[in-house]
Amino acid sequence: ALLQAVLRLYPGEVRYKDPPYEYEYERLPLDLILGSTRVRRQIEAQMPLLDIERDWQDELSDFARTREKYFLY
Repeated sequence: ALLQAVLRLYPGEVRYKDPPYEYEYERLPLDLILGSTRVRRQIEAQMPLLDIERDWQDELSDFARTREKYFLY
């Protein structure tokens, strides 16, 4: 929400840190922190945050099913 507000209030003025970041030399550090380029682009497009979160739900459900196989208890 904060990044969206800054992007809205100061269009064209926000600069992201360039690579490298940690072990990655190609992707933007923000994309690594957010988990994907898709999320950054959705934020930049001012997509409502609840819609961004809804976009993750299928992947989260898949992960939840996969991880259950590895629970010991």
